[in-house]
Amino acid sequence: MRRLRTRRCTPCYSSIGMCFGRNVGLVADVTPAKRGRRLPTVLSFSEVRSILTRMRGVPRLCASLMYGSGLRLSECAQLRVKDIDFERAEVV
Repeated sequence: MRRLRTRRCTPCYSSIGMCFGRNVGLVADVTPAKRGRRLPTVLSFSEVRSILTRMRGVPRLCASLMYGSGLRLSECAQLRVKDIDFERAEVV
């Protein structure tokens, strides 16, 4: 039996359950597919440092800002000079 993805199995299982009813013994031994847990990829400090040292100019500034402050790409692209408090060194 070949393995199917969760996104494909769940609608099929639901439609079989609706057609034949969940209490009927036809689908009693079929278990729904479980979604696998996906762990986020996290770079180590040294990996981030090596990436940032190879970048230059505005891309390096944006990448450093996003890494240091947790900004998203769209938020970083929409930043204006008045959004930065230079005396306190923080993004407002």
